[in-house]
Amino acid sequence: DANASTTAVAAQASTLVNLALQSAQNAIAADPSNYYNYLSAARVAEVANSLHMDKSYETGASAYLNAIRLNPQNPSLYVSLARFQAANNKLDDAIQTIGASLQVKSNYLESVFLLSQVEAVKGNLPDAITAAQFAVKLNPENPLLSFQLGLFQYTAGKYADAATTLVQTVKLQPDYANAKYFLGLSEARLGLNADAIVQFQDLAASNPTNTEIPAIIDALKQGK
Repeated sequence: DANASTTAVAAQASTLVNLALQSAQNAIAADPSNYYNYLSAARVAEVANSLHMDKSYETGASAYLNAIRLNPQNPSLYVSLARFQAANNKLDDAIQTIGASLQVKSNYLESVFLLSQVEAVKGNLPDAITAAQFAVKLNPENPLLSFQLGLFQYTAGKYADAATTLVQTVKLQPDYANAKYFLGLSEARLGLNADAIVQFQDLAASNPTNTEIPAIIDALKQGK
């Protein structure tokens, strides 16, 4: 029976996670001054949380906070906690934690990038764009950051800004299909159908099995 098999696997996973949590707690008891022991406990608690185990979020958040207490100048610890908070839909807590990480290191790229994502999830596109712009400024050669900014700008209806950003993204990574797709859409929104057609023809050549792209090209050729 498939359900019985799935239940058995889940039970086995829970048992293993509980054993790992116990080992982490034993390490903390043996050396409560070592932040890494708390970090290990937090990582195990994240796995427990993914299995929806009882009190796993509280256990993980507490462990991260203890690691931060022992090593407050390490911004990566704040980012790990903020990701955990965001994954559990505690977005305001995540933003507060990211803010604390930026007080430790104001130009920490991981913090800025995560902030842009959390703000976007909250629907705060202006703040998401501002954070993404800062992330791009910190690492202008990263196509992922550039694409993220362009996507936020497109979503916010800032099509000219999105097109400018996504042109740069494609320069950084010429085979970035998602960037070409949203660049083409941005150009179409701006009435630059000939430029948009070029983007989608490139995509059609590199994605021959995609049936959506030819329909977009046909629509653009008809002035739609």
